[in-house]
Amino acid sequence: MNEHTLRILDFSLILKEVQAYAWSEDGRRRIESEPFFIEREELRRFRKLVKEFRQLYDRELDLSTFSFPDIEEIMRVAEKPGSQLEGTEIAQVIRYLQSSRKLKHLLLKQEGSLRDEGEDLPDLGDLIQHLTRFLDPEGNLKEQEIPSLRSIGERIRHLRREIEKLTYGYLQNPTYRGYWQTDTPTLKDGRVVLPLNVNFRGKVRGVVHEISARGATIFIEPLEIFEKNNQLVDEENEYQLEVGRILRELTGKINQRSLEIQFLRERVSFLDSRQARARYGKVHQCQFASLSEDQLILRKARHPMLRESAVPIDIEFPSGRILILSGPNTGGKTVALKTLGLLVLMNQFGMEIPASDSSLPLFDDVFADIGDEQSISESLSTFSAHIRNLTEIYTSCTERSLLLLDELGAGTDPEEGSALAIAFLETFQEKGVFLFGSTHLGRVKHFVFSRPGMMNASVEFDVKELKPTYRILQGIPGPSYALEIAERCGAPAPVLQLARTILSRETSDAQRLMEELFRQAQEYRTLLQEVKSRERELQVLQDTLDQRERELKLREIELRKQGIRELGVFLGEARKELETLIRTLREGELEKDKIRKAQEFVQKVQSTLSEQQAVQEEEEERFVRVTPSIRLSPGMEVRIRNHRQKGILLKQLKDSRWEVSIGPLRMRVPEWEITEVLLTNETPRVSIEETVAADTPRLELDVRGMRVEEALKAVERQLDGALLKGLQEFSIIHGKGEGILQKSIQDYLSRCPWVEEFSFAPPEAGGTGKTIVRMKLG
Repeated sequence: MNEHTLRILDFSLILKEVQAYAWSEDGRRRIESEPFFIEREELRRFRKLVKEFRQLYDRELDLSTFSFPDIEEIMRVAEKPGSQLEGTEIAQVIRYLQSSRKLKHLLLKQEGSLRDEGEDLPDLGDLIQHLTRFLDPEGNLKEQEIPSLRSIGERIRHLRREIEKLTYGYLQNPTYRGYWQTDTPTLKDGRVVLPLNVNFRGKVRGVVHEISARGATIFIEPLEIFEKNNQLVDEENEYQLEVGRILRELTGKINQRSLEIQFLRERVSFLDSRQARARYGKVHQCQFASLSEDQLILRKARHPMLRESAVPIDIEFPSGRILILSGPNTGGKTVALKTLGLLVLMNQFGMEIPASDSSLPLFDDVFADIGDEQSISESLSTFSAHIRNLTEIYTSCTERSLLLLDELGAGTDPEEGSALAIAFLETFQEKGVFLFGSTHLGRVKHFVFSRPGMMNASVEFDVKELKPTYRILQGIPGPSYALEIAERCGAPAPVLQLARTILSRETSDAQRLMEELFRQAQEYRTLLQEVKSRERELQVLQDTLDQRERELKLREIELRKQGIRELGVFLGEARKELETLIRTLREGELEKDKIRKAQEFVQKVQSTLSEQQAVQEEEEERFVRVTPSIRLSPGMEVRIRNHRQKGILLKQLKDSRWEVSIGPLRMRVPEWEITEVLLTNETPRVSIEETVAADTPRLELDVRGMRVEEALKAVERQLDGALLKGLQEFSIIHGKGEGILQKSIQDYLSRCPWVEEFSFAPPEAGGTGKTIVRMKLG
């Protein structure tokens, strides 16, 4: 990609953040050296692993625990025959190998390409086992595990004990009382010496090492200690030689596997560069754009470096590939150009982008002429710098290029600048490039309006508040609002009045028409938002009414069932009584006609019961057909009438029935017996939950997936319900993410007078993803 463009758009800042998410220095170096993709199939293959790593992050797997030290220089030394690594350096190799083995085991548990990559990673477990047999995690040799080293070490410790015994024998011997300046021995060049008072020189036979600066103390090594010190030095030298031999042997083991380690490092860095992109996408809530041949659409696009302050914008190019943005200064035109440029670069670098439902072509290059690039050293004015850039772009661009041109025609006479801008636009259109530009020049806006294949767009400006909204309006050029902005900046009133008088005389009909169109577009947008808001409110109300109607109908059906049950009890008792009567009649002298009449009475009661049951079943079937207010789908968690346990919908059967799993049982139930849909993260939200939540507080309120405004309303209803029902304590699940939802909820709780205290849940219960709330009751 064009280096000038990468610098102008500050792509290096995004690159550095991606590198910060890498596990290893090898991965960071790889990310910096990787190219941009310009072929669709290559990019699709690259994306596959990034997408699978993103799925791991979305499942909240912690992939940040891998430790891959930088072993490039260590391996360069180890690959030389006969070389020796330090223990700490070998320990770093061990940590690298252990992390790669841990990564391999993780990948083998996955599906798809990640599993294939896991199978390709070399398993150097035998080398790890050999190295860790001799070294601890800090790189120290395990003396007790190495017989030769242990033997020398024991001799050294024995000699030190003997030297210590001899030393204190001299210092505490009554014969030498008063000879010593102190009763503490000293080390000189690694040898134990004693501080002899100079007045007793010659009283103790030994080797003099040093005399103090004042000449009052002689540091002497008595002959007995001298011999032991010599033995100690010999043993310590032998110890170091043995340490060197062992480290060379371990280095040789690493050398023997250097080709495998080299291949391992290449594969780890390959995976690392992909997971770093996935982690960036997770942190910034990004998603992949669709790859298109000739369509450039961005929906809710955010500048990746503005974070939470970024206002999402929509950009859609016309078929002619040229879109010109106009509007006031500080309205967001330059930011919009940079947003498009950065998102295109991120897309072609194999990254997800901070936008949704977007579609991007692949460009062979991206050219940008943005900002003031005047140069005193090269005698270039702002206008000259723009012309030089445009000339270089004209020479280099192709029909597969994207051009980002800020302030077309600026920096010179407006008439001549407009002519140059129009000429460049015509020329670039003939070359077939994608061009996103900005201008303040009315003549350029009029030209774009009249030219097929070109489209105007504007940054929205709130005239009442005198401030930009940063949204982009497609199809309408925007006024510059220079006088309004000057007024806001404190320009003198007489100057502004005179300027308006001059402007009213010189403003063309086309300019006034453009301003009127812009004003009407703003009004239409406001009305449209109000209509959509009203539609949402009406839908909520309709869902509430549907639910209440369903509840009333179900209550009616229950009452009828209760009546039928009571009728059945009555029938059973009447039948027993009549049968007793019939037996009495048979035993007596009564006529058969009376017996027949009694039997007819029983049949009549049975017929009445059957009719009531038929009416009940017909009503239930009609209710299922007429009021299907709950949209059911397999996997939903539900409650079934007359069952306390929750159930899971398995599949829909014929005749409006569902197969439901309740614990270990499976049963078939009519749809009308499903009385409540329980929300989970995977289940679409329905208005039933909203209605219940207003009155019944929950022990655990889940607001994940909601916008901040929706979540705060849910928390408010929960607090109201807790007060009414006397609920002392409950929890709010808000997730971790970037912490926006968490902070907003805790800010709200801190201002609520009914909340006694709140805190994060323990780590095993959700940690910072859940807040425990305790109410002030009583």
